[in-house]
Amino acid sequence: MKYLFYILTFLSISAVHSVAQSNLQEMPAPLIKLYSPKDYKAHGQNFAIVQNKQGVLYFGNFSGVLEYDGVFWKTIPTKNITKVSALFLDSTQRVMVGANGEFGYLAPDKSGSYNFVSLSNAERDFGAVISIFQTADGIYFVAKNKIFLWNGKKLKSWKTQESITSAFLANNIIYVFKTGIGLTRFDHGNYLKFPLAKETENIQDANSVLFLNGKTFITTSHQGIFTFVNGEIGHLQSPANEYLNGKEIFSGKVMNGNTLGIFASGGNFISIHPENGEINSRVRENDRFVGERVNYWIQDRMGGLWMALNNGIAQMAITSPISEYSENENLRGQINDIFRFDGKLFTATSSGLYYLNNGKFLSFPSIKVAVWSLTGANGILYAATSRGVYSISKGNKAAPLSDDFTFCIYQSKKIRSKLYFGLENGLAELDLSKGGRIKNIPGITGQIFKMAEDQDGNLWLESQTNGIFKFDQDTQKVIDYSAGKGLPTRLLNRISVGPAGLLVSNIKGVFHYEKTTDRFEPFTAFNKDKSAVWKSLISQDSRGDIWTTNGDEKFVTLYQKQTNRRYKEVTVPFLPLADRTFNVIYPDANNIVWFGGADGMIRFDRNQNISYSLPYAAFIRKITAKGDTVLFNGFKEAAKPGEVSTKLNYKFNDISFEFSGASLIPDDNLLFQYYLENFDKTWSVWTPKYLKEYTNLPAGNYKFRVKAQNVYNNQSDEASFDFTILSPLYQRWWAMLIYLVALIGGSLIIRQKRIEFVANKTRNLESMINERTEEVVQQKEELEKQSEELTATNDQLERIDEFVKSINSEVNTGKLFQMVLDRLCLFQNVDSASGLIYNKLTKNYQFIALAGKVDIASVENVSFSYEQAAHRYIDSATEVFEDIFVKNDFLYENLDNSIDSLFAPKSLITIVIRVESEVKSFITMENMEHSHAFGPRDFNMVRNLKEHLIGAYIKTSILENLENTLSNLKSTQQELIRQEKLASVGQLTKGIVDRILNPLNYINNFSQSSKSLLEEIEEVTDKYQSGFSEEDQDDLGSGVVMLKKNLEKIYEHGASTTRIVKDMQKLLKGKSTEFLVTELNPFLETKAKTALTEVLNDYKGCDLHLDFDLYKVPVKVSLLPYEFSEVLQNLISNACYAVIEKSKIAKDYVPEVSIKTAMTREGIRIQLRDNGKGIPQKEIEQIFSPFFTTKPTSKGTGLGLYMSKDIVEYHKGKMSINSKDGEYTIVEILLPVVS
Repeated sequence: MKYLFYILTFLSISAVHSVAQSNLQEMPAPLIKLYSPKDYKAHGQNFAIVQNKQGVLYFGNFSGVLEYDGVFWKTIPTKNITKVSALFLDSTQRVMVGANGEFGYLAPDKSGSYNFVSLSNAERDFGAVISIFQTADGIYFVAKNKIFLWNGKKLKSWKTQESITSAFLANNIIYVFKTGIGLTRFDHGNYLKFPLAKETENIQDANSVLFLNGKTFITTSHQGIFTFVNGEIGHLQSPANEYLNGKEIFSGKVMNGNTLGIFASGGNFISIHPENGEINSRVRENDRFVGERVNYWIQDRMGGLWMALNNGIAQMAITSPISEYSENENLRGQINDIFRFDGKLFTATSSGLYYLNNGKFLSFPSIKVAVWSLTGANGILYAATSRGVYSISKGNKAAPLSDDFTFCIYQSKKIRSKLYFGLENGLAELDLSKGGRIKNIPGITGQIFKMAEDQDGNLWLESQTNGIFKFDQDTQKVIDYSAGKGLPTRLLNRISVGPAGLLVSNIKGVFHYEKTTDRFEPFTAFNKDKSAVWKSLISQDSRGDIWTTNGDEKFVTLYQKQTNRRYKEVTVPFLPLADRTFNVIYPDANNIVWFGGADGMIRFDRNQNISYSLPYAAFIRKITAKGDTVLFNGFKEAAKPGEVSTKLNYKFNDISFEFSGASLIPDDNLLFQYYLENFDKTWSVWTPKYLKEYTNLPAGNYKFRVKAQNVYNNQSDEASFDFTILSPLYQRWWAMLIYLVALIGGSLIIRQKRIEFVANKTRNLESMINERTEEVVQQKEELEKQSEELTATNDQLERIDEFVKSINSEVNTGKLFQMVLDRLCLFQNVDSASGLIYNKLTKNYQFIALAGKVDIASVENVSFSYEQAAHRYIDSATEVFEDIFVKNDFLYENLDNSIDSLFAPKSLITIVIRVESEVKSFITMENMEHSHAFGPRDFNMVRNLKEHLIGAYIKTSILENLENTLSNLKSTQQELIRQEKLASVGQLTKGIVDRILNPLNYINNFSQSSKSLLEEIEEVTDKYQSGFSEEDQDDLGSGVVMLKKNLEKIYEHGASTTRIVKDMQKLLKGKSTEFLVTELNPFLETKAKTALTEVLNDYKGCDLHLDFDLYKVPVKVSLLPYEFSEVLQNLISNACYAVIEKSKIAKDYVPEVSIKTAMTREGIRIQLRDNGKGIPQKEIEQIFSPFFTTKPTSKGTGLGLYMSKDIVEYHKGKMSINSKDGEYTIVEILLPVVS
């Protein structure tokens, strides 16, 4: 099951029902590796493949059985050295072998090397073995003229008159295709032919019989796929057969227990749904397989395909998200830009302009120069080249617009009719609405390599050596941002605009433009330590993710946007591309990203969510002693429990190891790391070498360990070999005994002569030594004790001093706690530390910082009441000093929180921070490995630190409160200035609005009265119809109809103008100044229901229900009730309009509008969602602009969302919209809460 996820990802490849046909046509062929006869040193033709559970592959070859473990190829010949035509892996993982005129199995010899063991010594003249399979009876070997059954002991056979061309086992039924007879069922010597359905042609051959979901499928070479219908063989009516028409089917297999996989000529591979015959997925035709026959294929444990070919072996990585276009697909030159226009993918290269068409790149013959940049405007593609700018119409006709060397081209978003050209020396513009004349813009010199436009319509210009410039499109003013604006250098600046704003990268790091200060500030979201990171390419996609390369244009990195305004760094999927240089990164639709550079174009599919850390085995393949003595020659993995160490004579103390790893990734450059216990000091560095030699090993016990690492930095399971080198003869125990006896004898003689002389001196000295020794020992013990105490005290004071200095410099509570915990983790015996702080809003204790192995995001939603915190950290603990508690053998009750699965320390010190008798915080120090890990020295240190911690906490709390107060005062001051300015403008505008309303009322009233008068005239003329000629009647009738329509239009547009003017009155009306502190949930529920009732008065007969999912804990906010009710009125009105409009066109559609509230770190989030018609992405960018509306003129004014956002921001909140066209719209409001 651990490989199932990898294999199932294949089903997503070019899925027919989920990926557009155009995307399938744009898909390059998967990564393919071909193994030639030179690689495996055997015959070119191959016939069969199996893979055992270790991952080792076996291939049937003309030269025998090929064995491949990811590094080494080995040929295992049969007894008669014949062609191996069939392989099978039995239930014991034994490889069964069928060859020409012989069959048997592979078995290891004493060294572990596999050899062929024949089972057919007594059999003759049965031809080549076609197929092998296993049933409850035993293992069947099906040959051309005979069928054999081996039950593990005896061999039984049945001879056949007709030649057998193929045989299969499906659903425990043995199928045999016989020449001249067709497909039959074999049962212990009996053959039963299957009948054909009416009007079904005779089956000429069968290359696979498959059973899936209660159905049996038969694939043929040229007749397509058949199945059983009411016990008869009939042709499968399905799109798969239509697709396979004209192609030769090689063979099929059941994949993953739910899909049919079929290989056909031309490199075609498809998967078929067994129920309806639809094609689930397919791999596009591959030119590398044209004319090549796939004799056999399997899907390996990693999800890739292995194919036995007539001239080699192929490996296809169908699950990899990486595929490649190169010169094989007619793509020439270095890629400079990639751009999708009018549904086609265009590439700008150093050799010209290309576009992708059905898997091949086609060039523009008229553009054979270096193309640097592409853009599109008004249905025309524009290309910037070294010979000027070209325009390409929809008919792919290219026409020159200029002859100046042009590096880049850009269409303005603010002024859609304008194109800007980055030249070798300056900037030019082309206004398409004014005759198409190109005009140079004064004040800009030097090479302009790239342009980008921010949300305010400012154009940012990138140069190679002159820095960054901002160009105002309205005033044509140019500002140099390379001096005094935060950018430290003018050289090699690269720009990017996207969801993260304007980013600039150079050798000094990445910088973000801050509009409020009009400066560039360091952008530290990529690196936690805030150090400079040099990025060459930076590309932002619509999801807010950022794609980069390093300063040398290599090593692609994806920074995925996280909810905490940080980015998650992702590099593993791109490690195979680490050595390539890229000039462009182009995020495309459907989660496709294109990379272009000197080595071609890479397509990366983010929908392919494969695992890069699947387990695989490392092997010790060969162990050799003294150069030529083979000790082992098989597959050695990790040593098993109880395995006896191999004993080697001392003469074998020169030993070498060969090793491999079954990663089996195409073009995988495996690295290895090894370690010989009791000899090597540590593990070796990673190396591509798969051989290690040791010489002159001393006698002793050893364990050789090795592991592999593939291109994705995924390490294998470890392989090991225990061995003992015995001591040489002269070091054996009996030799040592002889030496000892001789030594003792000589020593006794010498000793006897000296003993008398020494004895006298010894007696005299003993008493003196004993006395002096006692004195010295006592003095030494006292000095050591004093030295230890002084050292400990000095070390403790130094740490405390450093600790206090660091925390006294911090003014932010969160950073203070993080700094405290990081410092505590440096203390001896402290593995991790945590800090809880009292939250006045929730009246609970929540984690504010963590240090150690657990990330703060893991406990983001964990909270404790005081009772729970006290029970966890204080109850049953020992109070060593005031508010300092210690626990050993830490136990806790399950609080149904994620914290219980993350923290289980063996020793715990808890510091309680009290301010004015209230517990404000708990700070803990944990040891995860040992009970009683903390001692008196630790307690004294904590006691000395506690008062400093309380003081630092009080100081930061006061400073934060002061900072918040100053911030509020500043905000109030700014709002007063804004209100004063608006009041003066509003007074003037209000007078204008009042003067407009009266004429509008006259227009509306007189249009209505004119309509009534016209109806009276029509009644009069109807009475005297006979007095008019037929021509006059027609003229009069058409005139009356035209007048009615004109009056209706006048009234409709007059009413629309009246609504706009009245909305402007609301906009100019002064806001309330008295905020009301109220509970949000009741207010929302009451006002929303009232608003829905009012809106539904305009949509009679509409059945719409408003759902609420409100935050369970009461939350108070400060509101202007009237203004915020207006916001709800506008949002609910928009939602009702969206769902009602969708209900007019969608069948079985149920309109839904819901309101949800949730608490976040920034405040309370209000989310209003509808499943209406949605908003197109291009309209979302303008949705908050005044007078912009997605409704018809008679329905909307374009001021509702503008006023709503203004009101929300007046509440110090935020408002945003997320929508998917045709599916849903979500409006989010974030408001600050009142403690």
